Amino acid sequence: MPDMPKRSGFVNQIEEMRKQAQSQQDLLRDVTDACWHLPDEDMPPIGHINIIGSDSVGHFKGAMTSFFAEFATRFKLTPASRILDIGSGCGRLAIPFSLFLNDDGRYYGVDVWKDGIDWCAGTLSPANPSLSFHHMEAANNYYADAYDPSVQNDYTLGFIPEKGLDFAFAISVFTHLTPKDSQDYLTELGRTLDDDGAAYLTCFIIDDFFFKHVETTGMHRAVKQVEDGFYQAYEGQDFFGGYTRRKWEAMLAEAGLRTISHEVGSWASKPGARVYQDMFIVMRTKG
Repeated sequence: MPDMPKRSGFVNQIEEMRKQAQSQQDLLRDVTDACWHLPDEDMPPIGHINIIGSDSVGHFKGAMTSFFAEFATRFKLTPASRILDIGSGCGRLAIPFSLFLNDDGRYYGVDVWKDGIDWCAGTLSPANPSLSFHHMEAANNYYADAYDPSVQNDYTLGFIPEKGLDFAFAISVFTHLTPKDSQDYLTELGRTLDDDGAAYLTCFIIDDFFFKHVETTGMHRAVKQVEDGFYQAYEGQDFFGGYTRRKWEAMLAEAGLRTISHEVGSWASKPGARVYQDMFIVMRTKG
């Protein structure tokens, strides 16, 4: 019989990729299993969990593990990745990352909610020094109090070095921010993301689907344009901030960021939506 040809380099590459993917999935399964088996007493207080929108520890763990698995898989995160969580709350994503990252990794959690930051710093940081939590002073905490447009916040992340991040995410944060506060965080992302780093951001994009949704359902009739491209309504935890696509993209560009992927959200009956809020994956602008 004639000699069989050697396996091609492409086939060998596929085999190596398969092994790496299997190793990654084994690690993710170990982390998610560990999260599900954490006793209730190791979870944040139920009052904290309620504040961020979960009605039970089970719901909290479900959101925790699904977001973690998606981020780690989609962005090829490793135990040495450098990660920023804007709006880290009471540790919904900090908990799995505390089990995932090694001494070479970094996780920065930031939030205006001091009780959540204090719980994370006191409970999670001692077990994994790769995690740090930072309370963002909010002179105008309109998310908790009445909005006073005469008072300005200053959100900077000086504790993160330039190009010091591989991945950042903000889930349901920009939906509760004014343009000035949003621009502060976007500018810091433009500074701190590495050239190959990416950020996963959710927001409310005001478009034709939104206006049709209002007309059809009667919901969000209070949402009005308060400045060019920015729509606002409500107060406290219900504070609503939405942007036209043109305004949102202009804010990204000003921060030195560019959109590389976008998915519509189901919040305003947008067709084909897979996620609740409009989602953008952004990177630094090249050059």
